[in-house]
Parts: sequence; structure tokens; C-alpha cells
Amino acid sequence: MDEYNRLKAPAAAKISPGTLRWFTESSLGGIFVCGNHPISVRRITIEHHMTDAELRRLRGYYKSLSAQARTLAGLNNQKPEEVVDMTYFIAIKGVIDPLLREFPGIVPQLISGDVFSHDAGNGAYFRLQSLMLYLDQVVGRLEVELEDDSGSPVTQKREFLYIADKDLQALLCRDYQEVQRAFVAQCWKATIVLAGGAMEAILLDRLSTDRESSVSAASAPKKADLKRWQLSELIDVAVELKLVNSSIEKFSHSVREYRNLIHPGNEVRNKLAVGAEEARIAIEILNLLDRELGK
Repeated sequence: MDEYNRLKAPAAAKISPGTLRWFTESSLGGIFVCGNHPISVRRITIEHHMTDAELRRLRGYYKSLSAQARTLAGLNNQKPEEVVDMTYFIAIKGVIDPLLREFPGIVPQLISGDVFSHDAGNGAYFRLQSLMLYLDQVVGRLEVELEDDSGSPVTQKREFLYIADKDLQALLCRDYQEVQRAFVAQCWKATIVLAGGAMEAILLDRLSTDRESSVSAASAPKKADLKRWQLSELIDVAVELKLVNSSIEKFSHSVREYRNLIHPGNEVRNKLAVGAEEARIAIEILNLLDRELGK
């Protein structure tokens, strides 16, 4: 009934310049009246406008979840663990549940089965990397929603201090902002291409610092020039040399063939998927790569 009431709200309702919007889909269907014309719909996208008070509360959720993401990243940096106890899961869920009650559909739900590892008798344990990826996804979506009064997206900054080439480091800092702006603008292809290019540059820089080990790795291609390696080859070698976690290899399918997206003909021939989910994963993998190499 609440959804029906929102649908009846005047279309000309005034929205103040600083308010934000988020969208949820309703399975509510039937006959609705638009002016004097009845229309039949199967599925409805409902647009919500935030008040200043809601915006402040959303920023609070964002800061809390960002802090928890940093806590897990710090735990992973100090002593990489495959699992964490239920304290961390409960803390995250304690923020996600009220967030979703107040802003339905704004971020994905935290489903215990997606991150659960095992029960050791003294309590449940959860996969650290899965929780970190989930928080990256949630924080990323909240960053998309949080806009300032000028309409510019609130983007996260990363410094890439481990990059040996300082000119490249500056370009990566710039491109990381562009990746997020492209995602905000729903430019999925641009997001994937920018994220893939950034990942390739990062891995090439890192593997070049120990070229001998890189070219002699079992997964290394026959090409001696690292600059001619594909992103997928750079990832495989970096995982083999234990420079990055194997989870990057598992989840990087959406960006491995990013170069083929540059030319529409290649995109058609290879039947590459380009959508919101692929773009989101591309950003998450870039974040994970930065976190792994920044230890």
C-alpha cells in the first residue's frame, strides 16, 4: 500500500536542489491512471527523493561501513586470514539492516550464506575476502548515491603509493576518479575499460620491478616483453608469484578482455557482457588489487 501511495504522489512535486534520489523496483502491477488515461504496467520503478535529514543519516551509514571496511582491510594486512569470527559479521549486519529498513533496495542485502565459512563449535566463522568484497560493493553504491549540491559524485581517493613510476602514479590517481564518475553516470563500458587499463598499468609496474621472476613464472606467456602481455596474463603471473590474492583471479572475468571492448567489432564477435554488474565487479577488483599491493 505504501508503494501505491507513493505512485499517486503528484508528478509535479518540487524537489530542492540538494536532494538525492535512489530507485527501487516494485513487483506491484495492475491498472493505474495517468491524467485521464488508464495504463497497464507489469513492473514499476519507483523514484525516491531524499530530504536533508535522510541525507545526513545516509552519510552516517556510509562512514560506519567505510570504517568497518578499513578494519577488515587492516586485519587482512597485518595477518592475512581466510576467516573471521561472527563478531565482524554481526557488526556489519548491525548497520546494513537498519540502512535497508530506512532506504529499501539502496544496497544489496547481507546474506549469511554468501559469506559463511564454517561452524567450529564455538561459533560461526565467515570468509574474510567475501566480507571485504561485500563491503566494497556497499560502500561503492553509497558513494554513487552521495552527491554534493553541485551534482558532482563523492568519489573515493586512492594514492597508489607502491607504484614505482611517479608519473604513472599520478595518472592512476586521476583515472581512479574517472572510473567512479563513469560508474555514477552509468557508463558501464567506460567503467570497465578504465578499470581494466588501471589494473594493467598497476600489474605491469609491479611485475617489472622483478622482471626475471615474472618472465620465468610457469604461467608467463612466451613473449619476453611484459608490455605485450594481456591483462589476464599479468593477473595469472601476479597470482603465481603471490603478489596478489587468488580471489582477484577468480573474480576478474569481467575485465580480463577489456581491450576487446575498445572496438565495437571485437565486442560483437566475442559476445562480451557489458552492464552494471560487470562494471561494479571491475571496480571491486581494482579496489582489491590496490589493497593487496598496498600492504
